[in-house]
Amino acid sequence: MFNQTQLEERQEISKVIPHVLLCYDGSPSSYRALAYLKQVFYQTELNITVLKLIEHPDKTSSQWETSLMKKFKREDEIEKKAREVFFNTEKELKNVVSSLEKYVRGKVFLRFNFG
Repeated sequence: MFNQTQLEERQEISKVIPHVLLCYDGSPSSYRALAYLKQVFYQTELNITVLKLIEHPDKTSSQWETSLMKKFKREDEIEKKAREVFFNTEKELKNVVSSLEKYVRGKVFLRFNFG
């Protein structure tokens, strides 16, 4: 027989909601992973974090700027490009999150980082 403590522990264990990390980059593999999550966890209580790593626009620049004005102008261009990439990624991932929320019960989080 279960004593009261064991019953409470079993109830606590049954309350645990699984959490899945989906690394999403828009590739065919990430689309398949997304479809798999929708199919396997249909109407299941599940928390999902959708993660996308974004290459920072500054990584493409390998030249050292000699003029201070050129450097500031370049930094401004990089900042604008980074902001654009950020907003495009946010829009893309919000669509992914929206499609997941239609299939699974639970919370869907989005996260993206410049790498």
